[in-house]
Amino acid sequence: MESWLKKNWFKAGVLSSLLIISLSVAYYYILFLPNKEKLSQQLQVSQSKSNINVKIAKGTLDLQERCAKAAEEFFMKNKSGDSTIEDYRNHYNQELNKCFILMNSTKCDKSGCTNTENLVDVFSRKDYAGWFWMNNEGKKYWEVEPQSCELLDEPCKCTGYFPCVNEFDNFVKKYMEQN
Repeated sequence: MESWLKKNWFKAGVLSSLLIISLSVAYYYILFLPNKEKLSQQLQVSQSKSNINVKIAKGTLDLQERCAKAAEEFFMKNKSGDSTIEDYRNHYNQELNKCFILMNSTKCDKSGCTNTENLVDVFSRKDYAGWFWMNNEGKKYWEVEPQSCELLDEPCKCTGYFPCVNEFDNFVKKYMEQN
């Protein structure tokens, strides 16, 4: 065999080189290229999901901005103007795809104080919850039950000031704190 290698050293070198090149090409096409294509596809899917998430976030932000503007307009049109304190909070509820406003009005004069709160869907104008409380002269505020407390057109099931406040507030949270 030694004599064959001495005589054909050039052929043996060429054959060895061809074998190494063939194995390298086979590795590239069999193992590396499919993984590269798979990684490329995964990257494209990941970028698509990222683009979708950005569009959803941008859409949600646009809806929140529209809700805030519509709630401000709703408040300006519907506030009484004769209250001691009037304010509102708004929230775009993504799960329900609704814009809510919680309006609060408190008025105090010589005859006493009144407090009104209303939870309304800004765009449909549907009332979700309403609260009206008025003090009676000579009594502490916690001694007076609200004159009216309604949740989705049903009267509150509470008795007493604090239980009614809690029932109303817990109901409102479901709409004003959800995404």
